[in-house]
Amino acid sequence: MKLSNKIALAAIAAVILTTVYTMVVVKIEIGKYFSGITAGNGVIKTFDVPIQDFSALDASDYFDIHWSRGIPQARVQVDSNLMEYVAIRQNGMFLTIAVDSLHRLRVKNRIRIELQSDSLVQIDLQDHVKLTLHDTLRQTELRLNAGDYTNAKLPLEVAFLNIELDDFSDVRAGGRAATLNVTMGDHADLNGKSLVATNADCKLQDFASARFRVTERLKANCSDHADLRYAGPDSLRAETQATDFADIRKSEFSGSDTGDHHQGEGD
Repeated sequence: MKLSNKIALAAIAAVILTTVYTMVVVKIEIGKYFSGITAGNGVIKTFDVPIQDFSALDASDYFDIHWSRGIPQARVQVDSNLMEYVAIRQNGMFLTIAVDSLHRLRVKNRIRIELQSDSLVQIDLQDHVKLTLHDTLRQTELRLNAGDYTNAKLPLEVAFLNIELDDFSDVRAGGRAATLNVTMGDHADLNGKSLVATNADCKLQDFASARFRVTERLKANCSDHADLRYAGPDSLRAETQATDFADIRKSEFSGSDTGDHHQGEGD
């Protein structure tokens, strides 16, 4: 057999062996991945968790949380074989919700949790949590920190509102705030077209996007492709700075939602 033929056969054999080895390794890794997943059985159970009044909520993992004002209560809807993994813990006025397991959970529908308390002054969301407020939050202040693909819908009537968003979080807020502070980054989105602030101070970067209304004073600093649209009267005092391809526009939030006043764009 010619040397060239031997080399060709050796090369083909090497490719076949490499392919087989890769397939085996991939199969092993897939097995390891799914061995660490606990799948829901589809049989939904509802149970209550005794809690006292709380004003601070810290939630992570794939929960669909619904809050309303009322007597303190926590009700959970989850696959019956996953009940033991739902952890609701309370320390004073702080309520923590998480998955109490080293295993990943797989459910057809999100784990639904219905909460009641007198008020909320602090909300921390991570790991794909969804939060919906069914009653307008009327109080002195609210601090919201959200990231990691979380989603929140918030009707508000507060004196001071502090919002910190990052990592693809998505927040829809409406109502009124005397003072609004916003810090955003990493593709986060704030839709506050129905949110009216008397005074607002915001800092956006890293492709973040925000919409809200201001009546008296706005201070905004945007960078790194961030996008800010705001609405307000002619008497609004606006101090804005846009750099690194950021975009700040005054808009009426109508039609195609294109702004009628361009503040500036970086190089």
